[in-house]
Amino acid sequence: MIWMRASVEASVEASVEASVETSVEASVEASVEASVEASVETSVEASVEASVEASVEASVEASVQASVEASVQANME
Repeated sequence: MIWMRASVEASVEASVEASVETSVEASVEASVEASVEASVETSVEASVEASVEASVEASVEASVQASVEASVQANME
């Protein structure tokens, strides 16, 4: 009977240990994945935003400059 009890205890202990380990691993994995995903998403968003902003600014600046130059040249003629 004692050996049976020890066997059941060992089995329960192994089962609980495996369950906790699996749960912790899954939790850590999900947390890391979510963190990396959020970081990449934020980085990509910031990069795209900065790129679009710089492009729009450069385009507007070039357009205004060309318009002013054309206007000045037209007034000189």
